[in-house]
Amino acid sequence: DPDRLKYPLKRVGKRGEGKWKRISWDEALDTIAENLKKIQGKYGSKGIAMFPHGVSTKYSSFLFENCLGVENSSEASFYQCRGPRDVGYMSTFGIGPGSPERIDMANSDLIVLIGTHLGENVHVSQVKEWIEGLSRGAKMVVVDPRFSVAAGKADQWLPIKPGTDTALILAWINYLIQHELYNKEFVAKYTIGFEQLRESVKTATLKWAEEITEIKAEHIKKTAEMMAKYKPHVAIHPGRHATWYGND
Repeated sequence: DPDRLKYPLKRVGKRGEGKWKRISWDEALDTIAENLKKIQGKYGSKGIAMFPHGVSTKYSSFLFENCLGVENSSEASFYQCRGPRDVGYMSTFGIGPGSPERIDMANSDLIVLIGTHLGENVHVSQVKEWIEGLSRGAKMVVVDPRFSVAAGKADQWLPIKPGTDTALILAWINYLIQHELYNKEFVAKYTIGFEQLRESVKTATLKWAEEITEIKAEHIKKTAEMMAKYKPHVAIHPGRHATWYGND
């Protein structure tokens, strides 16, 4: 991006004026250290608060906090980002999806991307596996409001209304269950609560999801049937599924 930050900048105008000058890394680090010492000297370590971003900054931020003796630490950003998704995975599968997510796109026959911007950002290693899977001839379904890089390579692009991913997923689940397109042997052997799931998604019909997501019912049906056709070699990317859009 031409507007990306390439080096440290120091504000030279009033706050909000947008006036900055380039400074060296040494000056930037010295300024930070000087101000931290000033606050620590006046208020003690309790006058400093740290806001790391979950496990991705675990070691660097924790070491920094320990060196300063900081007791005030919050990971609020993590729980507005992928935290809810990770907790959901822990509750459902007993293990988190990982970072990068553990997903075998290279050997999949169908790749489903929902809530992810693969191809424009995220992990380079995953992009390599994604490309390898497509090179092998894997089909792809992309759920994205934008005609993204991935959407441009998709067999089925679902331009979903932002913030309505859950309705689409529930409709997929309901359709697969009602038409008995799921792996019955796997469900019987490895899952609990399936009947409760069946009952809870009954109202998530294709028409219901169409009205919420603005994706035609026929396209929701077609993509659900694609997943059934290529199972078990289907890679459904965990995506980010963040909570940036409020209570949804």
